[in-house]
Amino acid sequence: MLWRAAGGLAIVVFLSGPAIAEGQLQSCSASPKLTGQCFDVQGRLFLASGTPGIRIRPSGTKRLLGVVNSDGSDSENDATLPAQISKIWLQNRLKSAVIGDFNVCPLSHETPGAMRMVCIAGATNLSETPLKP
Repeated sequence: MLWRAAGGLAIVVFLSGPAIAEGQLQSCSASPKLTGQCFDVQGRLFLASGTPGIRIRPSGTKRLLGVVNSDGSDSENDATLPAQISKIWLQNRLKSAVIGDFNVCPLSHETPGAMRMVCIAGATNLSETPLKP
């Protein structure tokens, strides 16, 4: 009996997962935590050790943008990412990065020498590339 209840719960959680992720993405550009206007950045999205684990390095800079949920909390699961990123980056996270154009919304102010926190509202022109050894 307990097994069936746990199985039913797993199905409910699984089925509600995409709705949660979709709601978080929709709320990125409307988050009350925003510190400025959303903006477009071309760059490389990758997984790193530390917090937050998902980061974007804008092309031509040494800056890093930390990718967090629209409420500002760190999350390394797919709820942080738009579906088009998760789709191509699903299996090779540790061995690849995603290059593309990202629409990000700032959740912290720009501070020299500090990583700026953002949520991702959307992404286009995506391609997966292997990480350099």
